Amino acid sequence: MVIVRQPEKLRICIEPKSLNQALRRSHYIMPTLDDVLYKLPKARIFTLVDARDAFLQCRLDEDSSYMTTFWTPWDRKRWLKLPFGVSVAPEIYQRKQHELLAGLSGVEPIADDIRIVGCGESDEDAIQDHDTKLIALMERGTRTRKKIRAIQEMPHPSDAKAVQRFICFVTYLAKFMPRLSEVSEPLRRLLDKDVLWHWLPKHEAAVEEIKRLVTAAPILKYYDVTKPGHHPE
Repeated sequence: MVIVRQPEKLRICIEPKSLNQALRRSHYIMPTLDDVLYKLPKARIFTLVDARDAFLQCRLDEDSSYMTTFWTPWDRKRWLKLPFGVSVAPEIYQRKQHELLAGLSGVEPIADDIRIVGCGESDEDAIQDHDTKLIALMERGTRTRKKIRAIQEMPHPSDAKAVQRFICFVTYLAKFMPRLSEVSEPLRRLLDKDVLWHWLPKHEAAVEEIKRLVTAAPILKYYDVTKPGHHPE
């Protein structure tokens, strides 16, 4: 086991020297930014989408999972997802990105980044082109709604600790839900000191509204605050 310290977390990796020596690499072509831009004349507007945890989005089959077994201070563990440190991981991930995003013009995956490129004769044309491509990417990413269904079917909290976990879960998205503090107020009152647990219809309604807010598709817009008349809404 190899631990990599990052600004906000510790990343657990492995150093499978023997496994890497035995793996046959696919030599899948890894694109660069130059490979992308020559195909997109009149490119003006760019957005960079970062894929969270990258390799860990790729599930391993059982045989491959056992090959990643490693020692920890507590016992032997094995990875269920593609771990960092495996030599073939970059090619596998890049190929899966290309398969997932095939057919989306102006949406180009490079390593764990996805670049959306808006093209046009003017900035206005490029912005419209860019936004159309970004929406197409978001729609492609929501073809499978397992995560949304998991949230919608999430059981309601049964005690104060469960309420605290639920609030911590949705707080991650608070900046996209300006009403979250107001909606979650009844739930947070359940966490007050010396408050007896008593689940009421208002708590039920708060949970359902939070689920609705979390699973809705928010519309985010970039505003250049350095330009007159541009203000965030």
